[in-house]
Amino acid sequence: MSPMRCCRCGPGGGILALLEMVPSTEVFTAVELVEGSLEVARERFGHLPAVDLVQGDITDMNTLPDGGYDIVFDEVILSHFRGKHMPLAVKGTAELQRVMAPNGVMVLSGWVPQWELNTMVEAITSTGMTEVIREDLSASVGEGCKASCVHIVGSAGIRRLVPIADVMLEKDLDIEQLNGLLDGTSLVRALQDSDRCDSIVQQLKLMEKNTDDETNFGTAVEAPTEERKPAYTNEEFERYGKAIDCAIWDNFEQIKRVNKCDNKTDSKGRLKKKRLWVIVLKRANEA
Repeated sequence: MSPMRCCRCGPGGGILALLEMVPSTEVFTAVELVEGSLEVARERFGHLPAVDLVQGDITDMNTLPDGGYDIVFDEVILSHFRGKHMPLAVKGTAELQRVMAPNGVMVLSGWVPQWELNTMVEAITSTGMTEVIREDLSASVGEGCKASCVHIVGSAGIRRLVPIADVMLEKDLDIEQLNGLLDGTSLVRALQDSDRCDSIVQQLKLMEKNTDDETNFGTAVEAPTEERKPAYTNEEFERYGKAIDCAIWDNFEQIKRVNKCDNKTDSKGRLKKKRLWVIVLKRANEA
């Protein structure tokens, strides 16, 4: 395979994923606006010879050369540049197109309602691009998040987490309301005590319901038939509990988003529910 040159907006874990998928990558430039995020990325990826971390803005990547990259992508542009910010999406994708090599591809993704995605694609393709692939990855993300939850807390932890999550979904409670019942400890520590989990469920049930939406976590995440131990030791749960909680609830929010029975519409009768979309574009004269 010929050497590939990639440009990505954002310095996250997608760097490692793409390098795995395209081992022929000889240059991987990651553009990030926030200096603090760049510092973390330098610690994680600075040792990789192909990776070049650059501070910049997707709407003005003036330090990058014209036509310098075979693949350009942004994982969140469709989520961030919606509504009144859509002109920035057009400006940003025009800049990605500038740094994209002849016959290159542009990959964009984000959580957005389908009708709004259609509007965004129409605006983006006005810059000389054409859409060649569109995929809804919501279900795949949900499956990955379920597997991650089981991996983190194990079979017993999942059996105790499901009733807690079901009540939170039923009442549309947020993580801060749950934290108020944990007395300063982490959720992952609480999941090791079945009596305490039962008590938390009962206290959550007494909280005021915030929504009439009907969703269910238990049908989405079930304990595997074979017993699995948690991925972390008790000592690690004690030391890193709050950070591990964040990972659990990031997964929880994604599963909630994917499985939520939400048929709400806007004033024009369009479904509000967001899906995770990935679109691939090429220059119209090269497609």
